[in-house]
Amino acid sequence: MGKNLSKHPTLSSKEVQGYSQMTRLQPYVIQQIYEAFMDRVGKSGRMKINDFKLVYLETNPYANAYNLDMDAERVFLMYDTDRNGVLTFNEFIIAFVHMQTGLVA
Repeated sequence: MGKNLSKHPTLSSKEVQGYSQMTRLQPYVIQQIYEAFMDRVGKSGRMKINDFKLVYLETNPYANAYNLDMDAERVFLMYDTDRNGVLTFNEFIIAFVHMQTGLVA
């Protein structure tokens, strides 16, 4: 086996398949989203609300910056299931897919 050259933990193939089935995204897309998530949040693996706002603006070019705080708060209320003030990748990927499909306005 080759060395893991990543600067952060990677998802197992089982995890990638699980997220792929849950979100209906291709496995390589799940891996890309995970890599971007981990690059953004670092070793903690937890996304703070300010990081989320940046990602939201980057992935949603038509986002209304005026409503950004309210939108971010709503996402954290809906998807931060353990109410610890940060999003794990599991919480983030569900929010991300819902945002991309228009389920979160």
